[in-house]
Amino acid sequence: MSPGPSAPAGATPRARPRSSGPRQLLPSMLMFGVIVASSSLLLMIEKGILAEVKPLPLHPAHGELPARRGGSAGVAKEEEEDVAAQVIHDIRNRTIRAACGQAGTPRSVWELSAAQRRVVLKHLLVSDKHRFLYCYVPKVACSNWKRILKVLGGTLENVNTQLKMDHRRDLVFLGDMKPDEIRYRLKHYFKFIFVRDPMERLLSAYRNKFRRSKNTS
Repeated sequence: MSPGPSAPAGATPRARPRSSGPRQLLPSMLMFGVIVASSSLLLMIEKGILAEVKPLPLHPAHGELPARRGGSAGVAKEEEEDVAAQVIHDIRNRTIRAACGQAGTPRSVWELSAAQRRVVLKHLLVSDKHRFLYCYVPKVACSNWKRILKVLGGTLENVNTQLKMDHRRDLVFLGDMKPDEIRYRLKHYFKFIFVRDPMERLLSAYRNKFRRSKNTS
């Protein structure tokens, strides 16, 4: 068998391009790991609380619920739904109190380390026009809420605009402000956050970070 054609004299051999797959996959794996850890922690907290919570009565005392129109079957169903909602609401409030009531839990962002404070403040979006702070959580509709903030700020026409989401442009982060500006807004602005069932959030992260990237590769 004759040898293949040799490279011209003085030519530099071409190096094979390295696959960037692992590098592209690493951020997705890290994000997925963070979501798994936070979801597991919330489930453990709720499990411990549920063991101590006394169930609410299946039928609230007379007069606790407003009178409703309709048949008795419809009223009974609405009462059951109200009781279930009350139980869930109570569990969530107890979860928050248990997590925030742990010994050594910081009561202010200024009690956090510098690195922790940067992370927290980078997740707080500011609307000076409407005087509120929105703490976004990945995989809890944060992209849609960022679009809403852009619409409120006048930099986006509507939330249905089919454009790739830029998670930095035209958004104001509390972490980019001076300490006195941060303190003022934390004290005087309305603050809110949205949460999601940990398992649903975990599944959403898996579909977004792994299945979608696999289908598009």
